[in-house]
Amino acid sequence: MLFEYLLNRQSHMSFFEKSDLLFVCLLRPLSFSIQIQEVEIEVANWMPFDEYAAQTFMEMFELLKYTNDIYLAKIDGQYFGFTPVSITSNFFENKNYLYLNVGGLKMCKSL
Repeated sequence: MLFEYLLNRQSHMSFFEKSDLLFVCLLRPLSFSIQIQEVEIEVANWMPFDEYAAQTFMEMFELLKYTNDIYLAKIDGQYFGFTPVSITSNFFENKNYLYLNVGGLKMCKSL
């Protein structure tokens, strides 16, 4: 599965008076064949975005509306979000990724 990091949200003193982090990624399947793990989930299926976005509860939550708008802008090539930049570590041999807005960084460096 290929993914792109789209957004994150941080909320303090939310559920159980703890901080809450939400990360949203756009996933692109390598296959549309789903192998359900019976011990974990009861049902799994692919749903077209229009069908997902048309669900009545979507209008009740500002977070979901923003997430849908960001997805549509990404698909239209109008939202660049965060880009994974491969970096090397001084401590580990495996690859690390830094997620940032590369376009914003380029604009800052041009000043």
